[in-house]
Amino acid sequence: MIAQVCINYQDANVDKVFDYLVPTHLENSIEIGKRVYVSFGVSNRIVEGLVVGIKQTTDIEENKLKSVLAVIDKFSIVSKEQIELAFSMKNYYALNLGEALSLVIPPFVSSKQIYNICAKKHEENRNLDDDLKKLYESILKKPVSVNSKLVKENKEKIMKLFLEGLLEFDLKNFDTRENAEKNLPLVEPNYNLTEEQHKALNSIISAFDEGGYNNILLFGVTGSGKTEVYIRAIQYAIEKGKSVIFMVPEISLTPQMIENVQSRIGNKVLVYHSKMKSLDRLNSWLAARNKEAVVVIGPRSAVFAPVKNLGLIIVDEEHEPSYKSEKSPRINAVEVAQMRAKINNIPIILGSATPSIEHYFYAQKGRYFLCTLKNRINKNLPEVLIVDMKKEILEGNKSIFSRLLLSEIENNLKKGEQVLLFLNRRGYSPIVICRECGYVYMCKNCSISLTYHKEGYLRCHYCGYKEEYRGVCAKCNSRYVRQYGSGTQKIEEEIKAYFKDARVLRMDSDTTSRKDATEQIVKKFREKEADILVGTQMIAKGLHFPDLTLVGVIDADILLNMPDFRSRERTFQLLTQVAGRSGREKPGKVIIQTFNPEDYSIVFASKHDYESFYAQEMKLRKMMEYPPYSYVVNFVTVAREQNMAKRGIEHVYALLREYEMENDMKIYGPSENPIFKIENQYRYHILVKFKRAGQMISIANLIKERYNYSNASLIIDVNPLDTL
Repeated sequence: MIAQVCINYQDANVDKVFDYLVPTHLENSIEIGKRVYVSFGVSNRIVEGLVVGIKQTTDIEENKLKSVLAVIDKFSIVSKEQIELAFSMKNYYALNLGEALSLVIPPFVSSKQIYNICAKKHEENRNLDDDLKKLYESILKKPVSVNSKLVKENKEKIMKLFLEGLLEFDLKNFDTRENAEKNLPLVEPNYNLTEEQHKALNSIISAFDEGGYNNILLFGVTGSGKTEVYIRAIQYAIEKGKSVIFMVPEISLTPQMIENVQSRIGNKVLVYHSKMKSLDRLNSWLAARNKEAVVVIGPRSAVFAPVKNLGLIIVDEEHEPSYKSEKSPRINAVEVAQMRAKINNIPIILGSATPSIEHYFYAQKGRYFLCTLKNRINKNLPEVLIVDMKKEILEGNKSIFSRLLLSEIENNLKKGEQVLLFLNRRGYSPIVICRECGYVYMCKNCSISLTYHKEGYLRCHYCGYKEEYRGVCAKCNSRYVRQYGSGTQKIEEEIKAYFKDARVLRMDSDTTSRKDATEQIVKKFREKEADILVGTQMIAKGLHFPDLTLVGVIDADILLNMPDFRSRERTFQLLTQVAGRSGREKPGKVIIQTFNPEDYSIVFASKHDYESFYAQEMKLRKMMEYPPYSYVVNFVTVAREQNMAKRGIEHVYALLREYEMENDMKIYGPSENPIFKIENQYRYHILVKFKRAGQMISIANLIKERYNYSNASLIIDVNPLDTL
């Protein structure tokens, strides 16, 4: 028997599987997904590895084949399905195997707090000296914690017993289902599905019953009842004995969704995400693995939950950028969910009021099954009004707020209804400039401007750099320094000046940095402890407030100025989503303030007209050969020295040119990244468009394998959401 082992799988640089002979005495205990000890390299140092495959033969010469020394785990910590998923990610995203496996390896494996060392009984005689025999028999009687005094004082002896195959790791006994005894009461809704909901649910059930991998795009306007369709689909899957993964973009912003699902499904639901305490996350992991829960809800990391008998995956708000990882490995959890659905041969539901352009394109072409919910449940969509801020300024209005918005806020407050004011940035003012010499305060680590905060400091919202604001130009010592633009802090301050009796809450990344802060702000606003909520993108999605009837959008143009082909798509999605917070139970109104009132993304968002926006956007995408008419990879080199980052990207360019003639691809660059420096690291990039996905995957992996300039790191971003 031959074990295929990934050595030091937690090292992102590992990109190879090694064959090891399995000794006879370990054949019954070795399994795919268990960790093992093996000797490695010419020095034969003992290292940890993960078994990713088992076979009967190998091409390696017998005298060169090393043996597995010991099996570490009592049970597999990674399933065969998860390992297959890791290899799929490795191939698609041009990752090293270590990077891909790090995503499916449970996070607790490196924690000594949760492991016991236990002894395995054996019948054959072992040549153990008295000390080893005494230690073994002690552990046989009573397992010991990995971080116990006994283990720390006998490290070498413990290792010898492991190598003899006499010890193994086992998880301590934890109460994996604290709520199991609570018997949460189930609540059934007191309304019937609409005709549209019935049709969508029947389509999902048909796909489920027919079996096989299938993408179902559930395109429903805000407030159309997508959640109810999800829940009934989950109930059906559970009735058929299957488990479900339900993905949401951000766990802190979806408490209402989670409560809704738990109230209908009960103790079978668990939450799983990376911000949980380690013990809580372990409990959820065990509950999913042991089938004590059959529905897992969470953001990106939930796609890797070790659920058994998976029958359905749901991705809510599939268009959300938060599903894409901003750091290596740069995976997109929506694409990974599709990979997992394909491996399990099951349907996946992609839900959104503003589907991504690519997914709607695939639905139009028949590659996805399209279900539509065009109407709100018993309610009309809010009225949307556009205010041209250029006219406001010409007519003498110097305020952040248009006169119409101020008037509507006043009317709302008189009626005892709530207001949401949305701005796509935080802080007080986004830029500080000296009017004497033109100096702009920049981050010393990144090539972006610092944001002014009224507490008297400037902060970089990329790396966190912070410096005191003195009100004097750092270059010419002039006192003619001014803050330009509006941040959430400034909006909060000015709205309080206009409406002194109004209770105002602010929700952005500055006010939600503390644990549970987001939930507390949402709860206060829902319980009407505040009249006005000021916030950034996090208030634009997933929230339902019965008395929220007015939404004001400040500076709707911000995303339009980004150097990104998705800028209009993002603008349309964000405006539509934030508008959808208004009038969910009472007639609502939305006021969009903009300097570009005729831009089609803003016009069509004001009309709740996705199809017209899509048609217009597709003309541009086709002309420029952007997705879905191409597949894009962004190759980025990063180094502390500018010339090294530049040499790295030149090396990538030379490699790409070798494949350019025989492949249908277009190379753009090399050039400096739009944000050239982040955290003292210089960045150059090359954008490449491919006609076919297979071609993209092949070239990306070839570049990864051949890139050998050690002075600059290479980032390969497949299907980037932006190129900043």
